[in-house]
Amino acid sequence: MPPPISEILICKSCQISCGANGFVDAVADALNRSDQADGFIVREVECMNNCDAPISLALQGEGLATYFFAGIEADKDVEDIINTCRTYRQSEGGWIEDARDCGSLRLKLQARVPAINPRER
Repeated sequence: MPPPISEILICKSCQISCGANGFVDAVADALNRSDQADGFIVREVECMNNCDAPISLALQGEGLATYFFAGIEADKDVEDIINTCRTYRQSEGGWIEDARDCGSLRLKLQARVPAINPRER
């Protein structure tokens, strides 16, 4: 059974500061054309507090690790975002061991946070 729906979170403040209006729509359109359309939703969120390196983007999902990226380039990184989503969903617990398929995003990773494990509480 595939993991539950995951989210692509994109910082609204970053898009405004970079003049990247329409970036959320570009990612959503690319996602809908991909084989990952049923696995993710794209959501614009308020400031992600990494204003020095816009555009900030995160991947998160129930029972999966959370990834935080910065320095995303609206005009260059959309396809690498989709490739990263594919790798993320195929990874055990969302823990990406080999990031080569993630393209430029592998160099823009700022943080990887393990999934919450309710059995360890």
